Amino acid sequence: DVEGHTSVEGLPEFNNQLSAARAQRVYDELTQRYGVPAGVLSAHGYGSTYARYPQGTEPELQLDRRVLIVRTR
Repeated sequence: DVEGHTSVEGLPEFNNQLSAARAQRVYDELTQRYGVPAGVLSAHGYGSTYARYPQGTEPELQLDRRVLIVRTR
């Protein structure tokens, strides 16, 4: 699973779209450029739902702007 995340800054709607776009970009790179079979991956955007630093400093907020690749099986 390719997970896109954002910091808590910004509107929730925008963050949801941004995180989904981040995840999709990594998914596309993995499947198109590196030949990872599309059937073994999925892409999801979670916005700021799983923010690690909701009250964080700017460097901490930057860490929340991330994409994770999570093994689900």
